[in-house]
Amino acid sequence: MAQDWGNWLELAEHEMEEARGALAAGLYQMVAFFSHQIAEASFKALWIREADGLPPRTHNLVDMAEHLDAPSEILVAARDLNPLYSATRYPDVANGNPAKNYDQSNASRALSGAEEVFQWCSRRLRS
Repeated sequence: MAQDWGNWLELAEHEMEEARGALAAGLYQMVAFFSHQIAEASFKALWIREADGLPPRTHNLVDMAEHLDAPSEILVAARDLNPLYSATRYPDVANGNPAKNYDQSNASRALSGAEEVFQWCSRRLRS
């Protein structure tokens, strides 16, 4: 039985609210992390709808975007967001404390890319 893609899209919407709140609070590392999660949940919602099955157990946004035949601007966003899953969480990937790598500018860019992915997936899901 296929999963409900709506649950994944709802998760993405919730994470977008969390990211916006984190941005307002100056928690830039969390904005970057949530941005990756927004894109991942959005892609997985679309995957479920189009494949009528389970989404892949991966965090690789580029692979998912390519599989979903995403347009070039969505692939660019996926490439930009892809490293954030690890770089926001692991000191060895971030070359130290991950929180020190994020500021308002790059966190805002990440959230903008995630919103772009979310909007593209949402439009395609509702068509």
